[in-house]
Amino acid sequence: MKKLTIYLMLLFVASFAFAQTSTWDGSAASWTQGSGTSSSPYLIESAQNLAYLAEMVNGGVNQYSGKYFKLTTNINLNNLAWTPIGD
Repeated sequence: MKKLTIYLMLLFVASFAFAQTSTWDGSAASWTQGSGTSSSPYLIESAQNLAYLAEMVNGGVNQYSGKYFKLTTNINLNNLAWTPIGD
């Protein structure tokens, strides 16, 4: 049991060591994966994809009500000004 616990802890720590991070450069780009359903959510694969979502929602273009999203990478906003998404 002790070996299993140690193995699981090492696996958990290793998952953070290899996690990808997308650093935002201030631009926005639409996602290319997913259809917005629970079984096929829109994939936010970069900081630019997250910025695109913010632009669409905050600009009133599309509220994406009832749509599903999945964040697939860590996001670094690179100390740039960021407006939270929605109200």
